[in-house]
Amino acid sequence: MIDFSLYLQSSYSFNGSLIDIETTVKRAKELGYSSLGLVDRNKMHGVIKFYKSCLNHGIKPLLGLEVIIKSEKYSDLICLLYAKNNEGYQNLMKLSSHLALSKGYLELHELSSFSQGLILVAVIDRGGLNDIVHQDDHEMMINLLEDLEKHAEDYYLGFGSDIFEYNDLYDVLIKNFKIVITSPVIYLYEEDKEASEILKKILKSEHSDLGLFEESQSSYHLPKRSLLDTWYKNYPDAIKNSLQMIDKVNLTINFKQRYLPKYPESEITSYEHLEQLTDKGLKRRLVQKNQYPQMYSLYKERLNHEMSIIKEMHYEDYFLIVWDFVLYAKKQNILVGPGRGSAAGSLISYCLGITEVDPLDFNLYFERFLNPERITMPDIDMDFPDNKRDEIITYVVEKYGFDKVSSIITFGTFQGKSAIRDVGRILDTSTVIIEDLTKKISLSNNSIEQYEKEYPKDFQYYMNNPEISHLITIAKKLSGLVRHVSTHAAGVIISDNPIMTYTPTQPGLLNMYQSQYEASDLESLGLLKIDFLGIRNLTIIQEVIEMIEKNEGEKINVYKLPLDDKKTFSLLKDVKTLGIFQLESEGMMNLMRQMRLENFEEIATCISLHRPGPMENIPAYIRRRNKEELVDYLHQDLIPILKPTHGIIVYQEQIMKIANQFAAYSLGEADVLRRAVSKKNKSVLEKERQKFVSRVIKQGHSEVLGNKIYDYIVKFANYGFNKSHAVAYSYVSYWMAYLKANYPSYFLAVLLDYQIGSAVGTKKYIRECKTMGIQVLPPKINHSLVRYHYEKAGLRYPFMAIKGIGQIMAEKIIQIQEEKPVSSFIDFYERGRHLPKNVIEILIYANVFSEFGVNNRTLIENLDRIESFIQFHYKNDSFNYVDYEEYDYSFLEAKERELLGVHFEYHLMNRYEDLIKKRHLSALSDIVEKPLGRYSFVCLLSRVKVIQTKNHKEMAFLSLEDEFTQVDSVLFPKLYEQYQGLLKEQMVYLISGKTELRNDSLQVIIEKIEQL
Repeated sequence: MIDFSLYLQSSYSFNGSLIDIETTVKRAKELGYSSLGLVDRNKMHGVIKFYKSCLNHGIKPLLGLEVIIKSEKYSDLICLLYAKNNEGYQNLMKLSSHLALSKGYLELHELSSFSQGLILVAVIDRGGLNDIVHQDDHEMMINLLEDLEKHAEDYYLGFGSDIFEYNDLYDVLIKNFKIVITSPVIYLYEEDKEASEILKKILKSEHSDLGLFEESQSSYHLPKRSLLDTWYKNYPDAIKNSLQMIDKVNLTINFKQRYLPKYPESEITSYEHLEQLTDKGLKRRLVQKNQYPQMYSLYKERLNHEMSIIKEMHYEDYFLIVWDFVLYAKKQNILVGPGRGSAAGSLISYCLGITEVDPLDFNLYFERFLNPERITMPDIDMDFPDNKRDEIITYVVEKYGFDKVSSIITFGTFQGKSAIRDVGRILDTSTVIIEDLTKKISLSNNSIEQYEKEYPKDFQYYMNNPEISHLITIAKKLSGLVRHVSTHAAGVIISDNPIMTYTPTQPGLLNMYQSQYEASDLESLGLLKIDFLGIRNLTIIQEVIEMIEKNEGEKINVYKLPLDDKKTFSLLKDVKTLGIFQLESEGMMNLMRQMRLENFEEIATCISLHRPGPMENIPAYIRRRNKEELVDYLHQDLIPILKPTHGIIVYQEQIMKIANQFAAYSLGEADVLRRAVSKKNKSVLEKERQKFVSRVIKQGHSEVLGNKIYDYIVKFANYGFNKSHAVAYSYVSYWMAYLKANYPSYFLAVLLDYQIGSAVGTKKYIRECKTMGIQVLPPKINHSLVRYHYEKAGLRYPFMAIKGIGQIMAEKIIQIQEEKPVSSFIDFYERGRHLPKNVIEILIYANVFSEFGVNNRTLIENLDRIESFIQFHYKNDSFNYVDYEEYDYSFLEAKERELLGVHFEYHLMNRYEDLIKKRHLSALSDIVEKPLGRYSFVCLLSRVKVIQTKNHKEMAFLSLEDEFTQVDSVLFPKLYEQYQGLLKEQMVYLISGKTELRNDSLQVIIEKIEQL
């Protein structure tokens, strides 16, 4: 029986294939296949996954490509190329790269350059060869095939399942050529054909060259072996040739080798170079901390320990490479993040200036980063300002070579909602049905399958409708398949040899190569990935520092800020943390109000606790911290480890230290234990328990204590956070808090710049300015600039933030302003005649000319007269306005809201300012900053949404706002019944209610409503 399939194309071909590699290989194994050949069009995206999956299932993988070969004599020929050996695999990667980087097809004369180690199969029943077949010109066919053969090292002809239609041709060709079986497979089951056709239609709008299979009666499914035998029973030679071809393939991909790059500038060995740099860096760091020479020997012992592990694992060059581009960044005055992830546990990284975290100060462990007992590639992820990241990558490319540095591909996939939408569009399904379905599927993590499990009755209701059932069935077949390629947000590969030695490539961003293999495949091949992350918060910090230096003449080095600044901790205790990295969510602010942070390390604790899972421990943590609950440490030796977190395991490093302290685990073994226990596998948990308890007993402790401590570790293992990461990111939080506390106007000016275009964000930060005593001034023609800037009276709203102006127009307005101050609206109009009329109207409605004493409507109504006045050069005359009564208040309010996103003059709340002061009432903005509790406040009711409860009673969700704040609120049935006649949108009310958090956002449970 035939037990092979040579012409498999996966969804990575973007041609309507429904083939998921793992699912397909598993199915092939069930059907008894012993060999599979993957030949996606031009690209090798799925090759590594296919190779591994085949080996895991005991199937021989054939790695190949489907390519188009062109020549002057003949039309496009579709050919399959398989790697026969490792040389062939190398040439396959080069060929795929060539196709991706050039025109997407191969000239016949180019074939010889790639043919070594490759098997060429010319497909007879597709493309140009099939055209010649239909011309019934056997002589031309043979001439063409002989031409093709001259350029191939190993050569076959391929026929698919329609081979019986070519019997005459087969009899002619079999005399001179070796024919093999190439029946295409692009989906698993015959009934998948419609889904494949729909997928083709979806992809046609996104991919220009799909390599589609022509419409035919044939099914491109993975057939049972008995069906293959039926198709090819009369062609024993083709079966024999196919088996011989498969036998020729002898290819092994090595996943045990590592291909680490070399640092190019060491005149001594890399290890010696690293040793010299770290020792020099250690002395410099200790001098900065006033700890040299008294602490040198302690630090040197840790340094030597880390160096020995690095030498054992051969990562010297890696550290030198990272040190080099970090040094370059700092020399270019580019802010480098303080560290990220477990790399902050490395003293070497600290000494080299790669991180800013002293691991000995915070009890951080190198083994959490590099561990000889858990052989993994190192992972130093670097943070840079998002507007400078590309500059660093360009430096790396130039230093190590264009051919040795590559960005990394990623793949977008069809998810539940997108699959429903796309399939629904092709099937012309009602938008009402689609919207209803996608809304429901979003409840189940955007997964159709999960929705079916979680809501079986609901799902069955849909499946009982034939139209919807058809839609869902097709969408499920598409879910999880790749739909487009993208670029890894941060990852870059640096290799020792040209990148095409290890992965096929394609064009990438920044004129770089991009790998065709994704990150997990590249790492399994032994290649080194470094993440260059562009971080907006670092950009903000850098811009604030530059603004301070420009305006105040002060140079701030965030790396040298004192970690006990009084103003900073006063700001943190007052929870003025809006705009501060990690500390600005409502939930985090609520936690900070309870904690009242006392020192830098508590910032890290706060960040680590406020995550799903660990949040369960917050009440206990707060009670213990406030001495409302006693802490049982189980054993006195646990006190030094757990006292900083009040007996609760917050960090992974605490688990490691407990295992080290009580069970004499090395820190490397302890990290392995931590990882194993966190997976909650029952058999692993029991195995590790026995090992842990036996080690504890050997240390002289009781079995009971050993089990208690192990249970404690298991309880918190899922929740433990990487302390190295938490501490490193706390530095970014602290830097921002320091700048906000000490230079609030500059800090908020930059934050507001980044909110341009967002009315919600602008309101939020203007409210923050108000709470910090900083006035935000309205836009004015002689005072505003392109962006927010600081004046003595406060921050000035910029031209660029006015809706409809934008940066280009804002710069043109500034040019007028810079010539000389604008003396009148006529003066501005005359000098700004090159500006579009609608821009001038926008500026009028935005009140930028109010200082000239002419109301908006008068300016608008006189525009044509002003144009004529200026056009006829009545320079010696003064312009006489025809006066108009100003627009009504609601019109002015609407225009101000539309153009500025905030209100400076016309918010409805302004009418109640005197009443609020007289009755000593709070505004909505005032209560947002306060701890959760019961409050009364004045606000505008902007939206009412009434719903029915399960008991068929009406309740309402209200949107409340003032000039700077918008908060959602709930009016439950009993109170809704009482107040419904009172509720009118765009009216002002005095609301009483309780504030609470819902999904980390503040909401009000209304208890009383009074109309003002």
